[in-house]
Amino acid sequence: MKNTTMHPLRCMAAIPHIIVILWLIYLGNMIWQHDVQSVQPPHHDPLTYMQKAMNFWKAVDQGILFNPLNIEPTSRPPGTILMSYPFGFSSDFKGFHFRSVFVPIICIVLAVYMAAGIPRTSAEGWGVAAVAILFSSVPIFFNFDYTDGYTGPSAWGLVDNFQAGFAAMAAAGFVKSLKVRSLVWLMWGAFVGSFTLLIKPSGLMIMALLSATWLIVVFVEWLWARRYQQSNSNLRRYVIIGGIQIFLIYAVVVLLCVFSNYFSIQNFEYAKHALKVMGDVLTASLSQILVLLIASAGIPFVLWVLWKVVLIISYCFSRNNRHNPLSAKMVGLLLSTPVIWSMGVWYWLVVQAGGSQVRYFYPFFLMGAVCMIPMSLHVLQHSHRWIRLAELVFCFLPALNIGSLLALESPPIQWQMLSGVNVSVGKDREEVNQAYTFLDELRKRKMSANLYSFFSGTLPDIFVTVGIYEGMVKPDLPFFKTISTVDWVRGFIVRTDQLLNVDYILIRKDLIRKAEKLLDRQIDTYISEYVVFQAWLCGLNENAGVKTVSDGRVLRLLEIIDRKAFAYALESFVAAHSWRPEFIAANSQRQWSNEADVSGYAGNFAAKEIDFEGIYRLHALSLCRVDTGLKVELWWEELRHENANGQRRMFFHIVDQSGKMLQDLYMPLDKYAPPFDNRRWCYGSVTFEQPIPNEVTSLAFGIFRPKNEFLNDDFLMPDKGVHDWGGRRVLVPISVSTS
Repeated sequence: MKNTTMHPLRCMAAIPHIIVILWLIYLGNMIWQHDVQSVQPPHHDPLTYMQKAMNFWKAVDQGILFNPLNIEPTSRPPGTILMSYPFGFSSDFKGFHFRSVFVPIICIVLAVYMAAGIPRTSAEGWGVAAVAILFSSVPIFFNFDYTDGYTGPSAWGLVDNFQAGFAAMAAAGFVKSLKVRSLVWLMWGAFVGSFTLLIKPSGLMIMALLSATWLIVVFVEWLWARRYQQSNSNLRRYVIIGGIQIFLIYAVVVLLCVFSNYFSIQNFEYAKHALKVMGDVLTASLSQILVLLIASAGIPFVLWVLWKVVLIISYCFSRNNRHNPLSAKMVGLLLSTPVIWSMGVWYWLVVQAGGSQVRYFYPFFLMGAVCMIPMSLHVLQHSHRWIRLAELVFCFLPALNIGSLLALESPPIQWQMLSGVNVSVGKDREEVNQAYTFLDELRKRKMSANLYSFFSGTLPDIFVTVGIYEGMVKPDLPFFKTISTVDWVRGFIVRTDQLLNVDYILIRKDLIRKAEKLLDRQIDTYISEYVVFQAWLCGLNENAGVKTVSDGRVLRLLEIIDRKAFAYALESFVAAHSWRPEFIAANSQRQWSNEADVSGYAGNFAAKEIDFEGIYRLHALSLCRVDTGLKVELWWEELRHENANGQRRMFFHIVDQSGKMLQDLYMPLDKYAPPFDNRRWCYGSVTFEQPIPNEVTSLAFGIFRPKNEFLNDDFLMPDKGVHDWGGRRVLVPISVSTS
């Protein structure tokens, strides 16, 4: 009778891998506990991933064929849905946040086992498990909430770690393929690598570096075979077929992107403007970059890499059998690591102009680390027993540190900073509650509102995110829309016309001391600009046209109750200080003017003195090219006030020769309150940032009140000009007016 009892040695060999599984279970449980305790809704980039998933699943529910790459927002590819909402959309974001942290950890552990291969001995098993534990404990994975005063390089909902996890698995597929010359594993690596392009555009760089790694290794193998006169017929077949595989897989994915809105001209134009702004606001010195790199990788990992360099050098000078076929592959992979890391840093700092955003480097960091695994384990197995034991202990220490941090309810910030992590959650509960209290008040009054916010730390961001999130998941209910100083196209600048046209202003109360140091000198940075404005707003009262409607520990919410008084106070404040050139350029046009002011305007007017049923008069309208887009500037006046004016808007359409609308924007007309009797012309502007197609001939504009449950769209009829839409739209030629 066959003995089915498992051999004790096999049980012993399974212990290190069981420890890895238990470690992952512990991490999953602790990350979920932190996720539950967090109150932050998705904001900034994660909100757009959430929006992508919501629109994707809406399209699925409609039961029609569609291209996921063309689902709005098209700048976010559909691969992100696998992390955000893979099983359908809901307003609950806890699962989204959890997957954004835990899935990359699973990916890197799988990548380690793929690159290492099946351990042949118990000692090899412990070595693989130790590397898996070390790699799953690097700090990049453990950044949860955005925390005021100390924010990690990443947070819930960002896809950089998710992309990094897949990049690591792709690299592991290439490593496995190179070790055993497997075309199947190569296909896996190329497929997963190309999938990273469907997560972020940086996937193109990942794909290129995967191919470069493969070429480096096969080239080293070819040199090795020539030097030692070894047969390379299998290598030739592997290179030819493998190269075709990689090319075909890459080509299919890239072509799908090229012939979709993901790689549209509009997205490239936006990226071009955003990269310019990023280069200005995300600057970092060399010392800061080094600190970011070390903190992200973790001091233990950096020491582990240095230790491996010492062991490898020692091994190369002490072994006589280093010229075996496996050594060529290991040397090639080892050479790939600095190539990947250096090119990754170049991509992060130069191509992406990322500066302080070290998370752009994460995919390349893990790819390079995976390429080190074969040589690392090979050298370790040929090291002294005490060296193996010391490395085993060393690899487990970072896990002990991370596990301890996660076990504590509120670990000291200094400990977190030293560890390179940010695992504190729920610190902004008051600000989230403050935002929801304000939102509840708006919903009781059955009205939405516009709110102005400064880029001034985490807490204001969290407040405004509540409004954006609620407006997205509950579009039928009132919400507050945020106008922010954060503008990735035009730059980070306070624009006074935006301040004058909102209902509420959100400020920090703790900036007065900082502002006092700036008031006596020129305000020369966007940060000092925000500080001075908020400190000034903090000192205003009802005499200046504002009142406090919500006062928290740090945040104060002001309501504009007298627009004339506030406009006068704002103009006086701006005139009393010396501002940076960017601020002056952005606010060169007065919000309120008269005929004499506008008559000196340098531009050519495309339209003048158009009356809209005696309620509004458009005194002047000018068009000018802005890069490949179009800027519309206008001066208008309210002649007769009606209650309906609070809902009226001016619309602007880019149209072709047939009158078909290709792009559209609108501007609300509800904030008319001139502070001066002799300056009643209100200035406004809108900019079509997207490139203007060649077939465009005209700009069409008019005034309307959007339809609701009681009426259809209500248009005001212009008294002159070239019309269409039954006289409701005025047409002006773009080519003539912008020449």
